[in-house]
Amino acid sequence: MFERDGFLNARITDISEEAGVAHGTFYTYFDSKEEVFRAVITALQDQLITERAEVAAESRPATVWEAALRANRRYLSTWQSNTALMKLWEEVATLDADVAAMLKESRMAFVARAELAIRALRDAGHIDNGIDPHVAAFALTGMVSRFAYVWFMQAESFDFDHVAEQLTRLWVNSIGVDPKTAR
Repeated sequence: MFERDGFLNARITDISEEAGVAHGTFYTYFDSKEEVFRAVITALQDQLITERAEVAAESRPATVWEAALRANRRYLSTWQSNTALMKLWEEVATLDADVAAMLKESRMAFVARAELAIRALRDAGHIDNGIDPHVAAFALTGMVSRFAYVWFMQAESFDFDHVAEQLTRLWVNSIGVDPKTAR
């Protein structure tokens, strides 16, 4: 319902009907459409966490390039398959403090993961010692996130593999690491 009608136009009556339950039954489980939306976003967050865990369980990438490419492809794929919901998440975050906190939590999880990687590269002497891992991670994850938002919202006709490769190239080049050899 949210993807089809948008958050503001989604009505509890329509949500109940789509779910095949009586209008009154809706209130047995939820207090508002905002609460339903938060539950939908929680499911999306769970999907993102599960995908991260599955990737972590896979073989460890041999190079920085492989790790960054894998992460960028996974993020872009999530955006591609959930474009309407991702857009709504961003929009509803401007209206609902709880949804805004969920969005920030999700973003900061990506920042924290990138920060650990950048810090490890800096501590190993692979990148400029003057790079602040937190600032770099915040900027680079923001670049990928904003690119995905604009790309999928404007329906540009980019090739998925080319975009993933280009974003990865920008990401690794910006911190000055040799992407093919740094492990």
